[in-house]
Amino acid sequence: MLILLAESKAMSALCGEAAPTSNVTTPMFLPQAEAIMDGLRGRSVAQLATTFKMGPKNAERLYEEIYDFPNRTTGTRAINAYTGVVFRALDASTLTPQAAERLTSTVLIVSSLYGLLRPTDLIKSYRLDFGLKAAPATTSTSSTVSTPTAPQALSAFWKPILTDALLAHLARTGESELLNLLPADAAKCFDWARIAPHATIHIPTFTSGRTPHATELKRLRGSLLRQLLTDPTLSLGSIL
Repeated sequence: MLILLAESKAMSALCGEAAPTSNVTTPMFLPQAEAIMDGLRGRSVAQLATTFKMGPKNAERLYEEIYDFPNRTTGTRAINAYTGVVFRALDASTLTPQAAERLTSTVLIVSSLYGLLRPTDLIKSYRLDFGLKAAPATTSTSSTVSTPTAPQALSAFWKPILTDALLAHLARTGESELLNLLPADAAKCFDWARIAPHATIHIPTFTSGRTPHATELKRLRGSLLRQLLTDPTLSLGSIL
């Protein structure tokens, strides 16, 4: 089974410390991440705040992250980088070695900057989201003139790329079940109509007679993932 999890906006201070030198991998779509950051370089803090409707503190943080991005001496593994509710409920640092191995082999993290991440991928801190119109600039060419296209949301930029990558992963691994733990904004990074013929897609509802609020829903996603990783005898049908 393949499990899709989304990034969190909250990230660890470890991202600014010395990068680990063992048990790390390179993000699959690092060139695209570099292009996104390159496209943002040259804007002032005020311009970032105005363009992306950010508060001054978040805009200043993003400004610093843009210019620090090429520095490969700092960063941390993706599974240690995110500290939002889902990741706190998962509590990956306390998993047994066997459960940690299952995490590494079954989970992919969807990122607005990096596209698709393995838990061991080395990443930097960033403050972006899937709806942000920060995709790398492209040019529309006609027979007479070339003109820049309108800024594209990151989810739209990633959609064809990540759909192809997910289909290739399913074909390569032979996986036929996919657990979608993505919120709506991250789910927009995939063309589900293309994916559906190749895998059974499970989407937990966590209703139990009522709709959980956003924070509770995040906690339930992380708890479900931990449960699946720690008890390999569980089937999706028994808990969804």
